[in-house]
Amino acid sequence: MSDYGACGSSMRFLSQTDKEASMSLLTAFVMIAALFAVISLFGGFISMAHGGAEDQLESHRWMFKRVGWQGLAVLFILLALLSNLK
Repeated sequence: MSDYGACGSSMRFLSQTDKEASMSLLTAFVMIAALFAVISLFGGFISMAHGGAEDQLESHRWMFKRVGWQGLAVLFILLALLSNLK
């Protein structure tokens, strides 16, 4: 019986070049998500600086956007770590 299991030789393992390409793509996604998180953070600061009830609502929207971008960045980091284990 082969080392590939039930799939036979059709099962393909990622080469080092494929791993590096997927890692650099995930790294780019992490950097983009982190950049948008920083942009959302400063947008919230600017919104809070204006003050008022309407600006408070807008700063909450910026905060939720920032939390979403941070969550996406963490998800991409976890995907990168999991893909590195294989």
